[in-house]
Amino acid sequence: MRTTDEVQTALIEYLKAQASLTVLLASANEIKEPEWQGADFVYPAVRVENTIHPNKMYCAPDDVDITVYCLSEKKSSLQCSRLASAVAQLLHNRSGLAGSNGVRFVFLRVVEIPYPAQQEGQSIWISAVKIVTQVI
Repeated sequence: MRTTDEVQTALIEYLKAQASLTVLLASANEIKEPEWQGADFVYPAVRVENTIHPNKMYCAPDDVDITVYCLSEKKSSLQCSRLASAVAQLLHNRSGLAGSNGVRFVFLRVVEIPYPAQQEGQSIWISAVKIVTQVI
């Protein structure tokens, strides 16, 4: 069974290497885990989290739910929407993706790309792209 940290690291490394996504950010370093608590939070940003559902037979592959948060502080939701679209295009219907840490994604499928929204009282746009996958 893979850990959430292993899966998260593999996906973050993959996304950081994708020019079609990083060109929309200040740098690839703005793709991180959501619990990152550095002093300098730069927008636009991408955050990756996941939940593992271990195989009931205790053998690979395990099911994983991934959420990729796309964030923007622009007045319009357009930048956030473009980030979410780029993430979806990179990950939808992909198979055999391998991370440098040994994690292999059997397949990835985007199941939801919500329209960007703002939380009440905040000026940050967010779109949480939902992905399902299996990992070995």
